[in-house]
Amino acid sequence: MQAIYIHIPFCRRICAYCDFPREYANPDKQSAYIDALFIELDAHAERIRDAGYLYIGGGTPSALPLRLLRRLFEKIETLMPALEEVSIECNPEDVDERLARLLSESGVTRVSFGVQTFQAQTLDLLGRSHTPEMVKEGVDRLRHAGIFNLNIDMMYALPEQSMQSLEADIDQALEIGVPHISYYGLEVEKETRFRRLLDLGRLKLPSEEAEATMYQRVIERLTLAGYNHYEISAFAKPHYACKYNRHVWKNGEYLGLGAAAHSAYEGERRHNTARPRHYVDRLLNGGSPCEGKAPVTPDEAIFLGLRLREGLDIHAFETQFNVELGDRFPILDSFLEKGLLKIDSGRMQFTEKGRFLGNQVFMAVLGE
Repeated sequence: MQAIYIHIPFCRRICAYCDFPREYANPDKQSAYIDALFIELDAHAERIRDAGYLYIGGGTPSALPLRLLRRLFEKIETLMPALEEVSIECNPEDVDERLARLLSESGVTRVSFGVQTFQAQTLDLLGRSHTPEMVKEGVDRLRHAGIFNLNIDMMYALPEQSMQSLEADIDQALEIGVPHISYYGLEVEKETRFRRLLDLGRLKLPSEEAEATMYQRVIERLTLAGYNHYEISAFAKPHYACKYNRHVWKNGEYLGLGAAAHSAYEGERRHNTARPRHYVDRLLNGGSPCEGKAPVTPDEAIFLGLRLREGLDIHAFETQFNVELGDRFPILDSFLEKGLLKIDSGRMQFTEKGRFLGNQVFMAVLGE
């Protein structure tokens, strides 16, 4: 198995826009969770021994106490000795000198910061705990510790966001000079504080037209600054694209471990129980965390493939699923005719126009 994902579901503070499986950090719960995670890791020891890419996400992995993070990395080193890329998500306020040193000594090669914006008032509205200054401080500490492959997650179409504040965010992101920037449009999900505020008419968001303009400006600015726009939301300097993410987007097999983790291998997609307490109870009592299995579908493969700038490998798709792409998704012809999609060198890709209307294409293909 080439790619492994580990989910750490704990956060010190719950963001207003987040619907990922997570709960408040608690030392006793965290310790029990790591014990359960080790049981699941051991159960897959043979499958993960030759893994090349590991991504530790959440939640907030850096919310774990250092002693538990150290235990986790020692376990990883034992079970996955051939890792080429080890990514971990961190919040800027967590990265002090001790954590930076631990990550470096533990073989972490890539750190992803949850930044979202550099506007202090908007950070507070989002429910973030860091200040803009903490981002630069955390980046400097990691660089001093010898970790230079860094990503910052940014967001556009935020409440009350103007083009002026977006430009200011991009300016500061470029000034920090990390080699990878992920830029996501805000989506107001169910069961979030933002959804409740929106339903009450107390959340003012940019219009769809303004959101499209913001996305276009992000692409223009980052591309001009030398970043390759290799995926819908991902921009990287040469040689700094995330190897784990590229593997998944190319419909490669991967194994997810931890509460709410998803896997795709041997033609099946599997998912673990989402609640950390249920996850721990099942594993500590000799049970399985897996809550369901289903065949990997062509729909998922095309969704992942089209996210990449290079597009979907048509031959690989048709070989994997034993079906003609046009027969399985006849609606694609209409998007080709409208100039939203194109076929180049055996790959189906978004055009420049289509990139801004990608959600419409995805919803039509997935029948939503």
